[in-house]
Amino acid sequence: MKKEAKSQSLTEGRRCVWMKAGVINYKLCPYNYACNICPFDKGIRDGNVRKPEQYRKITWVEKLRELPGTERYCRHMLQGLVSFKLCSHNYECGTCPYDQMVEDRLGDAVLPEMRRIAGFRITPTYHYHPKHSWVHVEYGAKCRVGFDDFALQILGPNYAFELPRIGQPVKQNEPFMKVRAADRDFELQAPMDGVISAVNPLHRITHELEPYSDGWVAIIEPGKRILPNMKKLYYGEKALEWTSESADRLFEQLSPEDRVTAADGGLLLPETFQRMAPERHAQLIEDVVLGG
Repeated sequence: MKKEAKSQSLTEGRRCVWMKAGVINYKLCPYNYACNICPFDKGIRDGNVRKPEQYRKITWVEKLRELPGTERYCRHMLQGLVSFKLCSHNYECGTCPYDQMVEDRLGDAVLPEMRRIAGFRITPTYHYHPKHSWVHVEYGAKCRVGFDDFALQILGPNYAFELPRIGQPVKQNEPFMKVRAADRDFELQAPMDGVISAVNPLHRITHELEPYSDGWVAIIEPGKRILPNMKKLYYGEKALEWTSESADRLFEQLSPEDRVTAADGGLLLPETFQRMAPERHAQLIEDVVLGG
C-alpha cells in the first residue's frame, strides 16, 4: 500500500509534456518533468517509441505545428523550466536562439575538485554562505547555487526541498526556499541577491545527487550587487577553515556513539540521524547548519 501511494503521488495530475502537446493520447509523468533523464522523452524525440497506428507516420514536431498559435508552447515551458514562452521558431529547436539560450543557461554541472575535512566534502573553488549554501559563478555571470555536503549530511536521508519559483526575486541572507527534515520545516537563506531563473527538478524525485554538481538547487541571475555579495562569502582557504570549525561545533554536540575517531577529529556515522529523536535532530540543524 505504501509503495502504491508513493507511485500515485509522483504522477497524479502530471500529464507528460507530449500528452499536453497532443502528440500522444495519455501518459503521466513519473519524473516530475525532468525530461532530460526520461527514456520515453528520448525515445519519442528519436522516433523509437512504439506509438498508436495514427501516430506512426507523424513526427512530434509535425503534431506540435498543428496547434493554434496561442497553444504552441515552447518545450521549455512544457517542462517547467520557464514560466511562459510561445514557440516563435516553428519547433525547429536545433536552430532556435531561445532554445540555445536556455540550454546554455542551464549548462552542465561539472564535478569540481574535492577536499575532505572530518568526513565532509568541500570544493575550495566555490563560494559558501554561513548557512551552508554554495555559489558557483559560471559563464555569463549566471550563478548556480546549492547546499554543501555538511548541510545535506546533517539534514539526514529523508530531507525534502521546497524549491523556489522561477522568476522569484531573492535577497542575500533572506529566506528563499524551505527544507523538510526532522518532522519540521526550516527556512533557508539565499546566498546572494538576484532572480531565480531555473530550478533543479531532480530534487523532487531523488536524493541520490552529488551536492556540488547535479545536486544544485537553482540558478540565480545576479543583481548589481554581485561583488559586494561575493565578498561576504567564504572562499578558498577560508572556506576550508570554516568547514573545519563547523565540524568541530557539530562533534562537540554529538555523543561518542554517533561518531568514530579519525586523524582529523572524527567522522559522522551514516545512521546517526536515523536513530536520533526528531526534536534533538531539529535542534542540531538549528545550531550547526542554520546557526552559521
